[in-house]
Amino acid sequence: MATRILRNVRGIRFEDGFTLVELTIALVMSGIVLSGIFIIVSGSHSYLLNEQAKINLQQDYSLIDQIVGNKVRESTLRRVTIYATYADYLANQPHQTSGTCIRLFSPGSDSTTFYKDNSDFKVIRSDLTTTNLVAGVVSNLTFTSDTAGVTVALALSQNSQTLSGNLAYMPRNTTKAILILVSDASNPPADDLARQALIESWGYRTSFVDDNSSQNALDAAVDSAAAVYISESTVSTNLGTKLTSATIGIVIEEGALRDEFGIASFGVSPSSTDINISSNSHYIVSPFSTGSLTIRTSASGALIINGTLAPGLQSWATIGGDDALVTLEAGASLYTGGSAAGRRVLLPWGNTGFFTFNTLNDNGQLIMKRALTWAAGDN
Repeated sequence: MATRILRNVRGIRFEDGFTLVELTIALVMSGIVLSGIFIIVSGSHSYLLNEQAKINLQQDYSLIDQIVGNKVRESTLRRVTIYATYADYLANQPHQTSGTCIRLFSPGSDSTTFYKDNSDFKVIRSDLTTTNLVAGVVSNLTFTSDTAGVTVALALSQNSQTLSGNLAYMPRNTTKAILILVSDASNPPADDLARQALIESWGYRTSFVDDNSSQNALDAAVDSAAAVYISESTVSTNLGTKLTSATIGIVIEEGALRDEFGIASFGVSPSSTDINISSNSHYIVSPFSTGSLTIRTSASGALIINGTLAPGLQSWATIGGDDALVTLEAGASLYTGGSAAGRRVLLPWGNTGFFTFNTLNDNGQLIMKRALTWAAGDN
C-alpha cells in the first residue's frame, strides 16, 4: 500500500506551477522589459535635462546680451577700455583691443566693468559692488573694440549643450564727429589742439575744418557731423554765412559771428572771470545754482551781446547786466529775419585776440561740454 501511494505521489503533475526553465525565461524577459523601461526613463530624463539646459543657456545668453548691450550703447567709444584679463584690470595694465574684461563709462563718471572669472560672468558697478550674474556656464567671453564698435564673442556650456555667437554693439557718438571750425585745419594752433583734446575726452570723435572751405566742402562735412564747434580762431569774414542754413546744432565761440547767425547786432568783450546765472532751467546751466559763477582764470576774453537781439533768443547768464550765454532753438526767430535752421549756442567767451582757451576752469569746461551735448541733441 505504501509503495503504491508513493508511486501515486511521484506521478502527480502539478498543472499550476512553473518549471525552472520557465522561471529562468520569465526572469530574463522581465529583465529585458525593465532594462527597456530604464532606458526609456533614463533617456527621457536626459532629454529633459538637456532641454532645461538649453532653456537656461538661452536665458543666460539673453541676460548677458541685454546687460552688456545696454551699457555699451550708453557709453562712448572713446571711453571703452578692454583688458586682457581681470587681473590686468586690477593691475592697471595697458589697454588692449581684445580681452576678457571690459570697462565702460556712461555719460558723467559712472562706470561698469564686465569680466569672465573662470566660468562665471561678473559685473562691477560704479559703487564697486561685484555681482556674479551668470555662474558656471561661461566657456568664452571675449570683448573686441574697434572703430565699428564693440563685439562680444560669447559661448555658454551646460550638460553637453553649447550656445555661442558674436554680439555687436554701437556705442554713442561713433558714427558722427564734432566738426571744429578753425582758421588753419592743416596746422591747428595750440588752443585748437587743446579744444580737440577736451572734446575727445568727452567721448566724441572730432574733425578740423578750415573756415575758408568752400560751401560744398562745408556742406559735405556737416552731413556727417553731430554738431559744429566754431573756435575763436575762426575768421568771421572767411566763414561768413556758410553755416547759417545748417540744420545741425552749432556752438559759437567766435563772438564776431553773432551777426551772421542773426543772434545780435552788437557785442563787446568786457573783463570778467564770472558770469551771473540768471536762470538754471536750461540743460546747459542746470548743474549750477543761480547767481555768480566763476568760469575762467583770466578776466580778458569775456563776451556779451546787446543792440538788437533775436526775438527767439533765450538768455541764461549775464555779465554786467548784458546777455552772455544765450541759445536759440531750431525755428527761433532771428533779429535779421527768418528763423534758426538748427540749435545755436553763443558762449560767454571768445572774442578774437582776447581769449585763451586754457583759462577755462572746470565750470567753464562743463558749460562747453553741455552746450555741445545740447547742440548735438544728446541731452
